[in-house]
Amino acid sequence: MSRSISQVQVLRRRVALALAVPAALAACQGAADPLGSDAAADPSVPAAAAAVAPALAPDLLVALATDRITFSSFTADGGADIWSMDPQGGTLAHVTSFSGLESEPSWSFDHKRIAFARVRTTLSDIYLVNADGTNKRWARSTSYAGLIDEPSWSPDGTNLLVRVQYQGGMYLGKIQLATGNLALVAPAGVFAVAGSYPSYDPSGSSIIYLDNTYKAIRRFTPGGAQTTLLTSANYLGRPVISPDGTRIAYSVGLGINNTEIYVLNLATKVTKRLTFNSVDDDFPVWSPDGTRLAFESYRTGKMQIWTMNSSTGGSLVRITSKAYGAVTPSWGH
Repeated sequence: MSRSISQVQVLRRRVALALAVPAALAACQGAADPLGSDAAADPSVPAAAAAVAPALAPDLLVALATDRITFSSFTADGGADIWSMDPQGGTLAHVTSFSGLESEPSWSFDHKRIAFARVRTTLSDIYLVNADGTNKRWARSTSYAGLIDEPSWSPDGTNLLVRVQYQGGMYLGKIQLATGNLALVAPAGVFAVAGSYPSYDPSGSSIIYLDNTYKAIRRFTPGGAQTTLLTSANYLGRPVISPDGTRIAYSVGLGINNTEIYVLNLATKVTKRLTFNSVDDDFPVWSPDGTRLAFESYRTGKMQIWTMNSSTGGSLVRITSKAYGAVTPSWGH
């Protein structure tokens, strides 16, 4: 099956949205629920990746969760499910099997929970599941009138950064998991920040994101200062900070259906290109020790998950062989 442009757009490239939001914010960040109550040569595929996924005992899956990769895999009917595997592509586990689309999985820092985007009624919302597949539930008890996606955990596990639709645009938001409160997050003196892919640094004190021009990566302390980390003449993809906080991995659009992965050293401001293809290499995520990156690549004719050395781009390993493609990986912290 060839790559479905519409599927990839749904999961990764919602750059322009024409959806109207009938409900408005009742208050700014920090208020009680302000968004409303309704509101290279390719190496061989490892044998394990091509095998039928075995059923894993819950205790085994939890034990393995400290070094596992989740991803979204398309289904025959046009949907997508969440899967989990080890970094070599083995011990596959089918985490969700709902109808429709589940995408953008994100591991909690304690390895116990996975958050992901799932269609709720007609729009994306945030869903949670334990690492062993139990305790499936929505992050908020009630739905919101707009789209919510791109979840990313706080280091202490108390909240999720998300992208939230508001007044026809997409802004950075936060869900407090204890209460379900959804609010906007912004630097000092700013009501809301239009952008995508928010995530915390390892300390949980600052947030990095891709601004709404898709050509700048910025960083801010909630209620504090903001800085620009990188600007580009080309469109950029999701930025993600390394476990030690010293580097940021991201992708750059170099042409139609051609994105490549780069790493920025925050101390030296030097960037290094890691992939060299005429197709898409995108959505990098760091291994827990920072030595490798997992990413999605179209180099074999459909999107699959690969890993590579985070300093050189070498030691490539393909770790999925899903019939309809695999995208949006997340590596346990």
